[in-house]
Amino acid sequence: MNLDSPGYEILESAPGSGVWYNNTVCQDNLPAPTTPDTELFACFENDALSRIHNDLDWDWTPFEAGSIIQNQHQETKIKIFQNSSGPVTGVAYSMTVTMSGTSNTYSDTTEAGLETVDQLGLRLATLANGNTGISAIYNDSTNEIVLEAIQKSTAFSVAVSPTGLGQSMRLQSPSTTQIVRSATMDWSPSFSGTATIRVRSEGCDGKFSNWKEVQISVVPQEITTPTLAPLLPPVAPNFQICGGAFTGDLPECQIQATDEPVQFFTASDNGDLANDFGSLEWRIHQWFPGAGSAVSSPGIIDPNRGIITWNVGWYGTFDLEVRPVTCEFGADDNDWVTRTIVIGPTDGPITSITPVGALPECPIPDAGFSTTLITGGEPVRWFVNSPIGLTTDTTYLASTTFYELAPTNSSSNTVELNFRPGFSGNIIISAEPVPCPGDRVNYVINVPEAPQINLTSGFNTNNISVCNGTAINTITYDITGAAKSVLV
Repeated sequence: MNLDSPGYEILESAPGSGVWYNNTVCQDNLPAPTTPDTELFACFENDALSRIHNDLDWDWTPFEAGSIIQNQHQETKIKIFQNSSGPVTGVAYSMTVTMSGTSNTYSDTTEAGLETVDQLGLRLATLANGNTGISAIYNDSTNEIVLEAIQKSTAFSVAVSPTGLGQSMRLQSPSTTQIVRSATMDWSPSFSGTATIRVRSEGCDGKFSNWKEVQISVVPQEITTPTLAPLLPPVAPNFQICGGAFTGDLPECQIQATDEPVQFFTASDNGDLANDFGSLEWRIHQWFPGAGSAVSSPGIIDPNRGIITWNVGWYGTFDLEVRPVTCEFGADDNDWVTRTIVIGPTDGPITSITPVGALPECPIPDAGFSTTLITGGEPVRWFVNSPIGLTTDTTYLASTTFYELAPTNSSSNTVELNFRPGFSGNIIISAEPVPCPGDRVNYVINVPEAPQINLTSGFNTNNISVCNGTAINTITYDITGAAKSVLV
């Protein structure tokens, strides 16, 4: 509210939940100054729709809350025409925008790849869109450059060139109208409670969209320090907002350069009642970097909006804290609500894989055989190189790796292996740390074959007759498989 900027959107935690974020206004009854006006903006998730269907209609209830002013924003259109003849390239086209006494000229010269009406219109609109006072688009259906004032009641003038027939294209003299882009809620000083503000968009055909509604809590003015309801634990629900942007998903693993800022939200934990605070105060408290963290702190937080901008390379633990601030009496140190946030390392270490009980020492008997493996306590994903050695009813998880085993416990640090009767050979079990994937650790289980003894000293060398006192030639055997000793 009051700022057409990310972080100030009025949002509901879920449709129909009645839990609202960023929606409080402090009542200030007579004498002046009274409850401040609230400027409201609206947008589509699709930014292109916001720029085209931007003539809005606002309404409010209840009537006694005050009145809404439909704010006027200047919209200026410049149409581009194709002339019947004239030079195509080497022609300079320009558009000068003057606002608040400052003039900015946006121009380019036609050349190969910049020679059609659409190419020129898009180029000039893109240049003009860099002006912080206006929003500029090109409408290729009408061949018009459309300029719109960002701020209400802000006039600007536009001069274009060339407008004649001496070249292949010409710019038409600008046409200006006023559109309703935002609204200002003028609150009645005596009003407190919940007000509903709604908005709809007028389409190109003059028809209106459905209403979009939000609830605003006008917090009653207090004579004595109020007792505020406690806050709900802060959450990061990753809402989609204006232009298709998101409020951010909380990272699980060591912060990378690609991790976007994340906005957290909370509301009064007071059942069906409205939020009763004037504002919120956010902070990061008691942070503990992991042993391999590249930086000492997780980042910085906007104390008003709850937006964390991350320090690249961080992992570890920190407390995110928020407290309510009353409209007139400040905040109380006893009102902080804490959420502990853990960011894991990119390569989570696995200290060990250890069998619980005995490993198979012989080919698996008909009755079967089971072995349990554990890590040093770290949660992991378990994999097996082949299903051949495990029973046919073994459960495998759906994943990009075909043979992922289901963990035995909720901590994901234990897996039970049920061997297939008759199996012998090697089984390779791999463990990968979660939630942050790192290097896998392999554990090889060798299930011995059935024991075999083979004569290695030559055919029939063990079938001889000798006289008493005569030397016997050496007879050798090779023993393989599950044998610890041999009786002769």
